[in-house]
Amino acid sequence: MVRNVRRWRALLPIALALVLGACGADLAGRPTPREAVERADAALQRVATAHFVFRSETGDMPFVQGFTVREFEGDVVRPDRLAFATKARRGAVVVALEFRQIGAAQFMTNPLVPGQWLPIVAGISIGDVLTGISAGAAPLAAAADLRYVDPGGATDVDRIAGTIPAAAIAQVVGGNPAAGTVLVEFSIARVNGLPREMVIRGAMLAGEGAQAVKRVTLSRLGEPVSIERPL
Repeated sequence: MVRNVRRWRALLPIALALVLGACGADLAGRPTPREAVERADAALQRVATAHFVFRSETGDMPFVQGFTVREFEGDVVRPDRLAFATKARRGAVVVALEFRQIGAAQFMTNPLVPGQWLPIVAGISIGDVLTGISAGAAPLAAAADLRYVDPGGATDVDRIAGTIPAAAIAQVVGGNPAAGTVLVEFSIARVNGLPREMVIRGAMLAGEGAQAVKRVTLSRLGEPVSIERPL
C-alpha cells in the first residue's frame, strides 16, 4: 500500500500537467496565447472609441508634401471618424499639424497658417488604428511561433508575441506594406482583457529597414469622444 501511494505521488505532477494541457491552459492558469489574442480582439471589436499614440521608435515616417513625422496622437470613433495631432518636419522646418477624417472627407490644418483648416482634395492614406489592430489579430493568433513573452516588468498586462506578414498589420497606419514579415508584441490588460499596446518590429511599410520599430498605445477605450467637421 505504501509503495502504491508513493507511486501515485510521483505520477501526480505528470497527470496534472496533462490535464492542464488538454484544457488549453498553461501552468499559471492563463489561456493559451491564441485564446488570449482572440478574446482581446473580440473585446476590442465591441469598443467604439479609443485614444491612441502611434510612434516610430527608429526614425521619422513619410507623411505629406515632403514632411516626415515621428508620432501621431489622437482619437478614433467607429465607424469612420479619426482625429490626430502631430509635429511634422521638412528639413529644418518643424510645424504642428492636425488632421481629421469624417467619412470620406479629410481635413488638415495649414502648415503656414496655424489654426486654419483646409480640405484635402486628393485624400491621403491614413489607417484606422482599431481596425488595423483587429486586422492583425487573426494572423497573429495563427502564428506558428506565438508565445507569451516577458512583459518587461509590467504587472497589469500579459504580452504575447508572434511573426506575421507585414501586409496583415500595415493598416494600423496606412501606406504600402512591405513584402516580408514583422514580429508583433501584443500587450493585453489583465483587468478587462482589452489590448493595451502593440509593438511592431521589422519593416512594416515599403522602404523601411529591418530594424524599424513602431509602437501603438491605446487608452480611454469606450469613453465618449466627439470628432466634428472643422469646415
